[in-house]
Amino acid sequence: MRLNDFSEDKTEISKEILNRLGVKIPSNKNKFNIKCLNPEHDDHSPSMNINLESGWCKCYACGYNHALTTVYYERFGTSIYKDLNIGVKRTYVSKAPVSIDFSKTPEIDFTFEGSLTSIKNNPNGVKWAQSRGFTLDFCEKNNIRYGDFFITKQKSDPLNKKEWNYFNKCVVIPIFENSKLISFEARDTQGKEAWIKWHQEHGVEYDEKKYKKVLYPSHSSINTIYDFNKLDTSKSLYITEGLMDMFSLRTEPEFKNSSCLFHCTPTERQIYLLNKFPQIIYVVDNDSPGLKACLFLMEKLRDKVSFLVPPCRPGIKDINDILQGKDISIKTVKDMIDLGWMQRISNDIDELKGLIDLKSKTSGRHKIQTTGRHRITN
Repeated sequence: MRLNDFSEDKTEISKEILNRLGVKIPSNKNKFNIKCLNPEHDDHSPSMNINLESGWCKCYACGYNHALTTVYYERFGTSIYKDLNIGVKRTYVSKAPVSIDFSKTPEIDFTFEGSLTSIKNNPNGVKWAQSRGFTLDFCEKNNIRYGDFFITKQKSDPLNKKEWNYFNKCVVIPIFENSKLISFEARDTQGKEAWIKWHQEHGVEYDEKKYKKVLYPSHSSINTIYDFNKLDTSKSLYITEGLMDMFSLRTEPEFKNSSCLFHCTPTERQIYLLNKFPQIIYVVDNDSPGLKACLFLMEKLRDKVSFLVPPCRPGIKDINDILQGKDISIKTVKDMIDLGWMQRISNDIDELKGLIDLKSKTSGRHKIQTTGRHRITN
């Protein structure tokens, strides 16, 4: 296409922007989802909706909501119209970031069709709970549910089957904010081969590369911290990367005021919510992404964030590994507390940088072995 052909075609301009950003564009689609373009959002699944015709992008996870021309300007420091030599469309390019009201509950665009039952009423659910080290009573108390089969659809376009998400034999943790269901975490209990077989038997299109053990529905939002409205903002908050580690902490009463981020690096809105607490203790995963995410948060919320690493034991990356029985002697969170784990909390940013440096030098071949207050040896 010639450069001057872009002048009246927003779709082609949108495609050109995405091409320059290195985004793969599906054929014959004007609307599709990609991983978020927000550089501060560590997106593990396609959470951003792209509309080629309007030239707009919106992430349902972090709230990033911009014209693609704005994304291009922020990334390259110049206008796409100038680069294409077709004149700047002032009404279409915004150099300033769009202001987002983080106090508002995230917008969603999905509906849920199906039913969830008590986890103790299904053998798959019981088996999953046992494998994670959770009692059935604990699962009931924390609203961990089970679904044999259910579907989510795009609320604004419910007949568009390309936007349907199918869930089969999953453990489900609903995610609410202000009494509104904004998402849920679905954990497959059957494995990839069973997932493929189900799609084949039911004639549903699938891409086996897109199989994930943990899923969130399209057009939902995890741009929150779990149970935010039930947390006590006058007390210190323990946070983890994922729900399983958070639930592991909650097996002990002193971690009642705990939450999770659903990914390791917090979004701008999550930082806004975390800032409402007097102190944050990030119970990090024992790997480079987790440690770097904690450093990011410590730099964002100066003098408010401390960190606590899991016991440095063979095969232990996170707290739930303990409950799963991966250590020969430490079996519960209470065991860790009895061994003095809580005294290892640190707010020393230089110490954290040292752990990150050590992790990078070992190249992930070994778990971090630290001396002093972060090591539990027995």
